Amino acid sequence: MLRMAVFTIKCSSYREMVSFYSEKLGIRLIREEGESALFDLGGVTLELTAAAAAEERHKVEFQLETEDIEREVGALQSKGVSFEAAEVGIGTDGNIVRSVIADTFWGRYALLHDVDGNRLLITEHDTQWYPYLPSGLRK
Repeated sequence: MLRMAVFTIKCSSYREMVSFYSEKLGIRLIREEGESALFDLGGVTLELTAAAAAEERHKVEFQLETEDIEREVGALQSKGVSFEAAEVGIGTDGNIVRSVIADTFWGRYALLHDVDGNRLLITEHDTQWYPYLPSGLRK
């Protein structure tokens, strides 16, 4: 089962965006680390991150959370969904190692694009980074 977990906006004016959402709109800021701010939208997280110029074409990203990323990715692949492999390290031969499922400090993800090119991440979040998400889908 997939459910909406995080909606990300990559910002060219990060500090102004954080101020707008927290001070002007009054949305509760949950956590800020570096140039990433997380806001509580009542069961869904809004994430603002500073965007590099190369990322400007992917300003919006959705994260759909699952409790078992391997099972979910396999089921989607069996329906013909293609995923973009991420760089996950360097092999013993010195070549870049890629994997459909990548591990990060905030959890695990697999990246795909919808038919219009919007980024979708299938995610399995780490409870230490996202402690406020409903626990029903986290290990």
